[in-house]
Amino acid sequence: IGHAQVDTALDGRSMLQLLGGEQPDRQVISEYMAEGTLEPVRMVRFGSYKYIAVNNYPGQLFDLEKDPEETENVAGRREYAAAERDLRSRAEAGWDGAALKRSILASQRERAIVSSMKQHGVAPKWDYDAVTPGNFHFPGI
Repeated sequence: IGHAQVDTALDGRSMLQLLGGEQPDRQVISEYMAEGTLEPVRMVRFGSYKYIAVNNYPGQLFDLEKDPEETENVAGRREYAAAERDLRSRAEAGWDGAALKRSILASQRERAIVSSMKQHGVAPKWDYDAVTPGNFHFPGI
């Protein structure tokens, strides 16, 4: 774009085709595990389908061509079996929902300890003073 010459390696893929109106087959993966989420969630969009994997829950499959509002879960239907297998496989590739949940819960416990310390006036300093040389305030230092 803009005839810029890029000499460094960049993550991701060019979106130039999309700007030109083309719709190449591409996979989109998204994860959601915000504070208070009961289980990690991973979504895969490929072609006209969207699959949602939720740790310890049945998957959800949506046919976005027929149901762009995602109101009808078609997972488990015989006519969608191949698409469901394909997208479930894509969702599970490199993703361990159980391990991720353990990691999230451990992080939440650690942050709860810091929050409790703050309430009792014993909060650690997390700031960095760039003005005063040698004045570093990082955890554990």
